[in-house]
Amino acid sequence: MSISAIITVHNRAPEISAAVSQSLLLPGNLPDELVVVLDRAPYAVSEGARKAYLGLDSAGVSVRIITLRGVGGWRNPVIAWNAGLRAASCDKVFCFSSETIQLAGNIRKAVSRLYTRQIILFGKTLCSCGSNGHAFKHDGRPAGNTISSTESPLPIGHIWAADRSVAKATGGFDMAFSEGYGWEDADFFLRLWNLGIDFEFNDSISGLHICHENQNRNIQYDEIEQRIKTSVDVFLDRHGTINPWDKI
Repeated sequence: MSISAIITVHNRAPEISAAVSQSLLLPGNLPDELVVVLDRAPYAVSEGARKAYLGLDSAGVSVRIITLRGVGGWRNPVIAWNAGLRAASCDKVFCFSSETIQLAGNIRKAVSRLYTRQIILFGKTLCSCGSNGHAFKHDGRPAGNTISSTESPLPIGHIWAADRSVAKATGGFDMAFSEGYGWEDADFFLRLWNLGIDFEFNDSISGLHICHENQNRNIQYDEIEQRIKTSVDVFLDRHGTINPWDKI
């Protein structure tokens, strides 16, 4: 069995790429293949990512870099994720946000779980924001830095893994979200759920999301709000609610 790790990079600081790359060198974290999609990334970001990830080839990882060009200014990464899923050559995929540092053993554990049955596997994600930064609130519990876990199971794209055929079963991420902001992963996973694919949340697979401010400083706040509304409108049109998991 082989597994491809996939990440997309738009405006990630080079030191974050370096830290994430180093986490893949921890025991049990080397994928057979790493697909890095540079999503209209600025030059310094691209060079930092190349330097960080191409070095993994010396550890036996087949590293593939895909460069998407176009108008600067990140929107939803649907094009990038679809490009990564198309490029992956292994039968399993381990996808994670390019600012999420991986706990040792994550990929080995994911392979083990994916071997047992056909599922979408979600890892636990904590945010580096802690109690002093942006906090996440789930089901009336006190707000904290847990983004998703077995206690607060939120199907979200920070850490997930699946058979590649399952990940592509719906045709990938919906291009209708490409001009919006957010919601693309909620739609993606909900469509997979509706196909009858089981979800598993596993806290032994875990990562730390490095908190960052919005780095699209060329985008005004009102434009971000409009892009969020664009995505929400698409989601509502598709599913009739913005809280589909409350009914599951």
